Amino acid sequence: MEMDWASDVEILQERSRQGVQFTPSDREALSRALSDSQQRLSELLREADQLRRTIAHQQSSLSPLRLLPTELLVRILRLAIVPGMVIQYDETSAPWNIGAVSRHWRDVLYSTPELWTAIEIDWNRWNRPLALDAENTPYPARVAQFLELSSALPLLINVPSYPNLVWGTQAEEPQRQAWTPIYRRLEDELLTRWSGSVDAQFLRQLWKFRANATLTLPMITGLRRMDEFVLEDLITEANINLRIPQLQDIILKDIWRIDARVENEYLANIKRHATAFLGDHASNLRALEFRGQLEALAFVSQCPSSQHIMKSVESLRIQQSLSFPGSLQDREEDFGRILVPSIRHLFIADYPGVVAAYLQKMKIPTIKSLQLVIKTTPLHNDVLPPALLDFLRIPSEAGGLESLCLAGIDIPEGSLPEILNELDTLRELVLWTLPHDIETALTTSTAILPALRRLTILDNTKNSTETSVLVEILGARHPGARVFSFKSFKRTWAFVDGGNLSAFDEESLAFDYRLPAEAWMQHRLELVWL
Repeated sequence: MEMDWASDVEILQERSRQGVQFTPSDREALSRALSDSQQRLSELLREADQLRRTIAHQQSSLSPLRLLPTELLVRILRLAIVPGMVIQYDETSAPWNIGAVSRHWRDVLYSTPELWTAIEIDWNRWNRPLALDAENTPYPARVAQFLELSSALPLLINVPSYPNLVWGTQAEEPQRQAWTPIYRRLEDELLTRWSGSVDAQFLRQLWKFRANATLTLPMITGLRRMDEFVLEDLITEANINLRIPQLQDIILKDIWRIDARVENEYLANIKRHATAFLGDHASNLRALEFRGQLEALAFVSQCPSSQHIMKSVESLRIQQSLSFPGSLQDREEDFGRILVPSIRHLFIADYPGVVAAYLQKMKIPTIKSLQLVIKTTPLHNDVLPPALLDFLRIPSEAGGLESLCLAGIDIPEGSLPEILNELDTLRELVLWTLPHDIETALTTSTAILPALRRLTILDNTKNSTETSVLVEILGARHPGARVFSFKSFKRTWAFVDGGNLSAFDEESLAFDYRLPAEAWMQHRLELVWL
């Protein structure tokens, strides 16, 4: 039986004041009540201790990040986002996945505008009846949410494919109407905070709303797929004066055509507009890429301002377009050896005969790194070694070649040692295979490539070169220095301590260039062009 302590205490206090004597039954009841209270207190203390242990166990099973305040998580995420890093999202992964973890993480998500600055707009991927997010938000509206949540930060927008607002079937008209407001919104962002690279073909869509104006893209640094159609639409048709003050990298395609024997007014007008555009942006240009058959040679020979345009360009990239090369014999009289100033890095990906033609026609005394990606073909395999040898014998004005990559083809036996003898300053060598004659020459004589510090073999098959061979070659040239070696499923390489820095990007070294010609071209289009 439980006792009402509040009333009992009042009764006892009143009796004590009145001098009333407690009976034995009162004292016994008081003793029992005190004992019951002590027992109940002990039970409550045990329950509280058990509850504390349960809470501690649950907290120990949670991620420590859960215990961090939102402000600290936001700071961590901002430090983890590398400036200039391009992040792509597919239909199942997006920043919303972070917010779906818990309300705490949702607060972090909406407190970090940096998470919303990388946007991919892929029309081919999103033109499907699927759930785009938890609320089934239409894709144009979802893009608008990215733009709003990114605050005023610079945007990294990738547009591999996009709907056309001008052409298409009648059935696609509702989709085009849904996309039009987003295009207008993207246009406004492009003029203010769109950073990085932009597809020139995409600009043709945006400028359908603007004409007869001077438009400045203040944060764009790269322009991809600049061809005759972009120039015709933007400049000839829309009369737009395009200004990109930070432009450093541009990809040109089929503007200067070496096969165009008849110079008509249309082609002359396109070249004139392209020359004017490049000339206006020459001061900041650091990288040029040409896509098309002998397009770069046509540019430096046909463009009167080519020397001025390339005065600050350090990287020249040349890639084959969709067309296949014909005979080069009828082009021999078109060019002498043309001086290409200031170039330090040269990349050529094409058939052996076309690569040889470039090497025979260009003079680059400032070159520091040369990367040749040879397309597999039985034609013109014997023309590359002598062309490369003559190219390397051109006197250097920058201390000599330091990095050389020959990928995709085996140099005929006996040709490479003579080439390597010309490279006293070479620090990095990348080969498709290590032929026996080259291995013997490098192992027995340190006079060949005396400055070599990094050696990479790309053909990592079951018969590929062992790392011990590479270590022996480098160790003989740098006595007492530590040599590190690695072997992956893609390549084998070794380097002297402090010499691991490569002049070539990982993407270009990871591809299997021995694929058939059609597969090679398709892969290059998917990997680089689009």
